[in-house]
Amino acid sequence: MHYLFHSKVLRLIDGDSLEAEVLVYPPRKLRFNGPIRLWGINTPETYNRPKGMTDAQWEIEKIAGKAATEHLRSLLDGKDVSMKIMEESEKYGRELSILFVDDEREKEGFWGSVNAQMVLDKYAKLIISGQRNIAQEREMDENRDAALTRAARTRGLENARITGTIDASEATE
Repeated sequence: MHYLFHSKVLRLIDGDSLEAEVLVYPPRKLRFNGPIRLWGINTPETYNRPKGMTDAQWEIEKIAGKAATEHLRSLLDGKDVSMKIMEESEKYGRELSILFVDDEREKEGFWGSVNAQMVLDKYAKLIISGQRNIAQEREMDENRDAALTRAARTRGLENARITGTIDASEATE
């Protein structure tokens, strides 16, 4: 069972995590102790360097992570949101949620969500039950990687080439 609550985003942590105040019935405010992760998506890291990543790869990963965070901010800025809290939490103990900016979009399920919009706009990759969906990743990678490579190059990394940006271990300087 999933529960849909009207919510107020308090702070974005990165492109797929946030802190929120959730309004429950009877009307009272509930603040989750800790971050809430957007269910079904993954964005590049902003703060925690993945193991085995070179300095150059980490710089590119951070740029992509910050771009994902800013895009999430633009999707949520000044909007009322509803949050569908999932029954399970993820491996780090964070609550999982699907976020909607319009209750009508909730009727569309996942593909009407902010989570899905992050994927469709190529700032996040779709994951299913914690596992990457390889077929869908391949379909989205080429356009997303090209856009992020252009963004990296405009920020002074002239020779950057980004491939597989969830794991930027293939990125080159």
